[in-house]
Amino acid sequence: MCFNLTISAWFELFADIGFDVTGFHELYAPEGATGTRAAIPAEWARQYPVEFVWHLQKPG
Repeated sequence: MCFNLTISAWFELFADIGFDVTGFHELYAPEGATGTRAAIPAEWARQYPVEFVWHLQKPG
């Protein structure tokens, strides 16, 4: 079983623990990618983000 928070829930969580989100990026497989990585086919990963990059800052 795999459990993931929604993007909005991540934003809420970071705010609740005192972080500001200063950047957020969704990463997709590049054009021309083939094969499978972590059970995710390249065809799927070109259409949907497979990784997220969060830039956080703790105020103060």
